[in-house]
Amino acid sequence: LNFIVRAEPIEPPSIEVAQRRLLHPDQERGDAATLRAEPRSFIVIDVDGLSMADASMEHPEQAARAVVDAYIPELRGTTVLYRPSASAGIKPDIRMHLIVWLQEPYTDSRVKSFLKSINERAGKRIVDPSLAGAVQPFYTAKPLFEDGAVDPIVDRSWKALTP
Repeated sequence: LNFIVRAEPIEPPSIEVAQRRLLHPDQERGDAATLRAEPRSFIVIDVDGLSMADASMEHPEQAARAVVDAYIPELRGTTVLYRPSASAGIKPDIRMHLIVWLQEPYTDSRVKSFLKSINERAGKRIVDPSLAGAVQPFYTAKPLFEDGAVDPIVDRSWKALTP
């Protein structure tokens, strides 16, 4: 599994020993916290199942620009990294990840408020605010296809949407 979290490891992680994602000690099992919430200078935005008449996942750059222009005006004029999500092309509508680098670190609660405000302005849930949680995994791996299935998205790599 490939994923990132917003939290900072309390101790350097080991690739040889599995480690639980704990923001608080687990009193029942006696496990110590392994992560601490830290303000971060990035925001991950998961656009999931947004239907737009003028954009589709056949043209990810056009879809990213349409999402920003229509629903996230704060990002207009900035560089936004984008890529189709693992379910893009498999499920209908726009499904993509956006990453924005900030001028200053944001706390998890500030990021969550920002993501919720996008949904409130849209009048529906178009982004996932749970990614603002300190230990919430953001999966970065490309999907795996079995038995000769072909990925409907030709290029799932990260690209920059520039102003």
